Amino acid sequence: MPEQARQGSSDKEHEEPCEGRLSRTVLWEGRGETPLPDPIVAKLKDYVSGYTDEGIEPEIRKKLEELFNPEDKDCYQKVFALRSLDEISLDASQVSLIIYKPYAGGKIHPDLNKLYEDATLRNRMMFLTGDAHSMEAIYQNVKALKGIEAIIGEFTSEKMPKNDPQYIEAEKLRENFLFKFRSAVTTSFVKLYYPTKNGLLDANFQMHFSGNDYRGERQIVETLKEKRKFTEDVTSDTFVRYVEGKLFGNQKSLPWRDIKSRAAQSPDWLWHKPNALDQLKEDMLRKDLWRANGEWIEKGPFPPPKTSVAIREIERDDDTGEVKLKIIPTHGDTIHYEIGDSPVTTASNTLDIQSPFSTKDLKLSFLCVDSKGKHETGEPARWENRITLKHRFFQNGARQMLELQAAPRATIKYTTDGSDPLTAGGVYDSPVEIPDGVKIVVAAAEKHGIRSETKTIRVPEKTAGAANIDKSLPAIWKKRIKKESTAEVFEWMNLLKKREVDLSQVALAINGVKWIAIETDAQLIFTHDQISRMLAFLQEVLAEGELKLEAGKLHFKSGQYLSDYVNDTREDFKIEDIEQ
Repeated sequence: MPEQARQGSSDKEHEEPCEGRLSRTVLWEGRGETPLPDPIVAKLKDYVSGYTDEGIEPEIRKKLEELFNPEDKDCYQKVFALRSLDEISLDASQVSLIIYKPYAGGKIHPDLNKLYEDATLRNRMMFLTGDAHSMEAIYQNVKALKGIEAIIGEFTSEKMPKNDPQYIEAEKLRENFLFKFRSAVTTSFVKLYYPTKNGLLDANFQMHFSGNDYRGERQIVETLKEKRKFTEDVTSDTFVRYVEGKLFGNQKSLPWRDIKSRAAQSPDWLWHKPNALDQLKEDMLRKDLWRANGEWIEKGPFPPPKTSVAIREIERDDDTGEVKLKIIPTHGDTIHYEIGDSPVTTASNTLDIQSPFSTKDLKLSFLCVDSKGKHETGEPARWENRITLKHRFFQNGARQMLELQAAPRATIKYTTDGSDPLTAGGVYDSPVEIPDGVKIVVAAAEKHGIRSETKTIRVPEKTAGAANIDKSLPAIWKKRIKKESTAEVFEWMNLLKKREVDLSQVALAINGVKWIAIETDAQLIFTHDQISRMLAFLQEVLAEGELKLEAGKLHFKSGQYLSDYVNDTREDFKIEDIEQ
């Protein structure tokens, strides 16, 4: 930069325009502006004269994309500013704002019309354009803005203090040119074209900025809301009917991808938050107003559901095989039942659904009927009991004896050579003597096609105390334990955590003026963490009351863990209550 230019120019230079565009005052977009300091005007003149319209376009493009950058991304998600058509890529899941040079006569550019007409994803684009005559101001102000930013960059590299008058003036000019650029944008881009069933329609677009809030996205959203092209109402019944009418059309069910494709391709479909359709689908499926069959979604209304029966096992006595069941009718009010394999019909015995149902039977079937006739009778629900096998060693003089018991009563078979007792075993009918040298007895019980677990029983050297527990094998202690106060529950929970004990046949409750109870399937096994979360849930829902925790079986990782637990609690146990 010439030294003379750094030191200033003559008064004559100040009064005459610099190449018709720049003088001591800023001549584009306003006259009589604050005079430029002499050193800055020379620098700025040199920079501006070196920028061509074509060369400045990337800078204009960048600033336009910043100005209309979608931060919320509710209405549109991508911006293409002053791009060639081959740079524009449409996406079925995103709406694109395409900012294009204004066309003579204030009409939409023919290239944009062709892009729209040729596109499959017509509902994924809108065009912002306007007045061709005012584009000149955008070019000139961006040139000046780029020049003054370069000058500020020089000042910074020279380590000029920010309180230097030239630095301060340059910053003011940068803000001035930026303001003029934004003002030029508001007068240049005044037409917003959006897709409708009647083709592209235009809306008068006038940007209004409040303070320093220059967010073009909000202005786009407000314009489209006024034209009812964008909606924020995506949860109401009105929106549901709109989706079912427009996207499902006359079809009862469609693949979900086809529904979303229709939203992307149909110009008359409203714009909304990108995830609105997926959220609506999840909500409608949860409420059973829509149903999913793989990738297909079916809209309602649906025929009234058929009746059904839910069967819950409340508790079971492993000594007798008696089970207490809770039979719950769904969409009906009468329960019929049959014992065994006989088919249940409406002529079968009826059940008192208000009271628990106790049974030692191995097989039951239940049928729910709606006496009002609104719901068709559904399929029977079948339930099978379990056969549990218990054992006990005892001495009869010098003989070591084994007693087996099946609950409910069933045929027991056993072997002493490790083979399958149900195919190769002898029938058990009374306590048997264990021959010398036998280390294991394998036993199982079966009745009406239901068989117990095959139980491998290790023959102890002694018949009392912990000597009968194999400390290396997992162990299950069948013992009903109840803790009926919050303090007792948490004291026990600490011990369960310490000895890594899992529980089954679990029931939890919180009792006070009001109460909540959680019943669990008897065959589910819960860890300490799972039980802790259920207890926390009860206390969160009902703040006042005493916790209650009950379990019928304690599951230990090994006999050693069981022994340690017993040492902690000082509890007695019967060896026949231990399974390994």
